[in-house]
Amino acid sequence: MGDEYRIEALGLRKSFGRATALLGADFSLRQGEIHALIGAEGAGKSTLIGILAGLCAPDGGSLRIDGRAVRLESPADSIRNGISAALGVSGLVPGLSVAENIFLGVPRAGGGLLDGRGMRRRAEGLLGEAGFGHIRPDAAAGGLDAASAQIVEICRVMARGSRVLLLDDPAAELSMKEAERLFGLAKRLRAGGMSIVIACGHAADAFAVADRLTALSGGLSSPPAAVPSAEAVDLAVAAAGGPKALFPPRRAELGGCVVKAERIGAGGISFEAREGEILGLTGLAGDGRREAVDAVFGGPPSGVGTLSVGGRAARLGSPEGLAGLGVAFLPEEYRRRGPSPAAFGEDGTGLGRAFLESLAGLGGEFAAIARRQARLPDRGRQQDADAEAASRGDRQRAALEALNAGGARVVVLDEPTRGLNADARTAIYRIMGDMAEGRRAVIMVSSELGDVAGLCDRAVVVRDGASVCELVKDELSEAGILMRAAGVVT
Repeated sequence: MGDEYRIEALGLRKSFGRATALLGADFSLRQGEIHALIGAEGAGKSTLIGILAGLCAPDGGSLRIDGRAVRLESPADSIRNGISAALGVSGLVPGLSVAENIFLGVPRAGGGLLDGRGMRRRAEGLLGEAGFGHIRPDAAAGGLDAASAQIVEICRVMARGSRVLLLDDPAAELSMKEAERLFGLAKRLRAGGMSIVIACGHAADAFAVADRLTALSGGLSSPPAAVPSAEAVDLAVAAAGGPKALFPPRRAELGGCVVKAERIGAGGISFEAREGEILGLTGLAGDGRREAVDAVFGGPPSGVGTLSVGGRAARLGSPEGLAGLGVAFLPEEYRRRGPSPAAFGEDGTGLGRAFLESLAGLGGEFAAIARRQARLPDRGRQQDADAEAASRGDRQRAALEALNAGGARVVVLDEPTRGLNADARTAIYRIMGDMAEGRRAVIMVSSELGDVAGLCDRAVVVRDGASVCELVKDELSEAGILMRAAGVVT
């Protein structure tokens, strides 16, 4: 190891009572890189992040920052050494404003404190620089969602002038759209010279953002691997965690082509789906699937590409027209924000209204489900994350059951399993299987590569806005998808 490293850790050990978190982990962080830590729950990722953040001291091993041996015994020690963690909601003071949280503990140049107007002005500048100028500096931090809370914490790191940013599985509670924006910010910070450590529970997240990765398993670390590479794929797939759900047995009986899309979007995404088939449309965050889905199902039409349903030409960006052709679309935002039409797009596209109306037309069950959900009690921010995941799963199951009871011939599901626990995933798999057995064409737009491999009959892999290959059932595996999505093989 040499001067190129911001952080060098050798043989880190840490136990909590009888539980051993790290047995002797090595780690290095270069200047201006994003380095992913990947592993299953309990592998030691959060413990390593905690040691670097000064939240817990190691029992053994050595740590060097910019070539100097250091001991980080508190968060203040880490901050003095240019290292800051952004832990999202848990790192904010709910009773303070966004601006006050950004500058909490940040010394002012020349001493003293910023006045309220100065804080708001500088906070507005930092939020705009991060690309999230829609977050208001005077908004109460207690009302922020998970994605906005992450951004506010990162702006605090920017305000401190820290050279190293620590993120602990930041995309776990985010939608794919939110994750793409967060990863985009991380890349912009890297381009500005910041070094970033990001713990990831999913291989696809690591490959979407990292330059190198280190796998952790049983408290031990692998040698770092460059991303993308075949070595990194093998490490990531072997070490990554995520809910372990059961794929129900299903015998696919495929009919004729129901949906055909050609050269959708600027890059050119093409796919077709048949009766009785579950088709995966998959890849990494930022690969262009989002733009293609928006172009087809309700975003501003790109004017590029063609779409047909049942042999009839369909207009891009017309949810109402597609509903009339028997196409139902379930956006990812539904299970996160409930059945309000406004939740499906703040850009005024009308996607939410068309979605609800098409569901209501396909089966009256949805109206009753929406009414029941509207009476659900509000879940407080401090409730256990498992309870929120269960709530998301309940909403998702209710929506899919309504779709299954309706008359749609094509069902498009956007990230149907992201952020759900194993029980909810298993239930979603079963309902999707029932849809396919009912002779529907089911299109699963998903970054959950393991779910695509385990559930789909075919998958179209997307990279840089274009469909790069098609894999059939016998070829589908998480590693195979990841290799092609990352461009390791073509």
